[in-house]
Amino acid sequence: MGFPSFPRENRPLIPPDWAVITSRGPSPASQAPPKVTTDHRGDQMPITTRPADDQLLTEEDLAEMLRVSLRTVRRWRHDRTGPRVVRVMRAPRYWHSDVMRWVEEQSAE
Repeated sequence: MGFPSFPRENRPLIPPDWAVITSRGPSPASQAPPKVTTDHRGDQMPITTRPADDQLLTEEDLAEMLRVSLRTVRRWRHDRTGPRVVRVMRAPRYWHSDVMRWVEEQSAE
């Protein structure tokens, strides 16, 4: 008998008797939260709290707000030189507070 195949028809996967789950180190609940996290590419991202009135902007909203072309916004995202991007259902979005912080950093340079 080999390994169980992928569950079909949305049946729950029940581990076989020989599968033993072991703990390595303290439980996550007892650890302090990390100061930084990583995205899917392994880049470090700081953990931030958002203001209650913060909102997500689309690429079009960002281009209109900064008075640049949509192509410029997309190039910034591709080159990773623009404001931090958040993916919502695979669509790029920008937190308003991140955009304002990025604009201030650009004017400081």
